[in-house]
Amino acid sequence: MGDPGVVYEEVLLGGRYHEDPEEIALYDRAITRLQALAETQEDSRAILQRARKEV
Repeated sequence: MGDPGVVYEEVLLGGRYHEDPEEIALYDRAITRLQALAETQEDSRAILQRARKEV
């Protein structure tokens, strides 16, 4: 396996770089899971339009 890269985590008071391959793997798994759970662009748009009507 090649260079796993780096993760930059931005928080309220600054940021932090993660270079440890195990930490990067955790972030990779989290992003992959979020992508799997995310709505499509069309569904997201519909959800936001419904919510806007409720306000």
